[in-house]
Amino acid sequence: MSSNISRYLILFLAMIFVTACSVFGVNTTEQPSYTSYQKELEFEIRRYDDFISAYTEVESDNFDKSNNIAFRRLAKYIFGNNSTKANISMTSPVLVEQSKGQKIAMTSPVLVEKKGKKRVMSFILPKKYDLNSLPKPLDNNIKIKSRAGALMAAIRFSGLFSEDKFQDNSVKLQEWIKDNGYKKIGQPIYAGYNPPWTIPFLRRSEVLIEVARSK
Repeated sequence: MSSNISRYLILFLAMIFVTACSVFGVNTTEQPSYTSYQKELEFEIRRYDDFISAYTEVESDNFDKSNNIAFRRLAKYIFGNNSTKANISMTSPVLVEQSKGQKIAMTSPVLVEKKGKKRVMSFILPKKYDLNSLPKPLDNNIKIKSRAGALMAAIRFSGLFSEDKFQDNSVKLQEWIKDNGYKKIGQPIYAGYNPPWTIPFLRRSEVLIEVARSK
């Protein structure tokens, strides 16, 4: 009996610790692997490794509504709505992309890509999985895809996410890209690393843009 109590106490304390870390902006989830090539204040150039993602499309004029629908759909997949009823660890960041929809570009675990009224949200899946070992989605609206890594420019900022903040930082990043000898070859992606209950000024957010060296 005492050993059971001890295990429950340890689990309880661990849950409190994880929640507290999330509130105060400490991210303990797995993140995609990358190599940093250049850093200047809030700007950075990174080479991301290959990854596997689960993604879904939602059609809506309402940005927040479509994101919520897509997120819940993908969350059900990683929390057991799959062929083996397995829980798949959540990773970070969450990514939101506004694009013309030619392709689903580089993301980290969650991406939302605009295709007219459609947006595509993706969760990057943990590195321990490959296409053969990954549980299959039971929801036909969810697809799995292996994607190549990419060279990305990033700008980091804090606070609550808004479309205006996303646009402002996208402009800043594109100016920095041009000034530093790169050219933009992808559309801006919003990356959020913290859950919604995190204190706003401690949140880590980024805009990412795929780039190449200018000739």
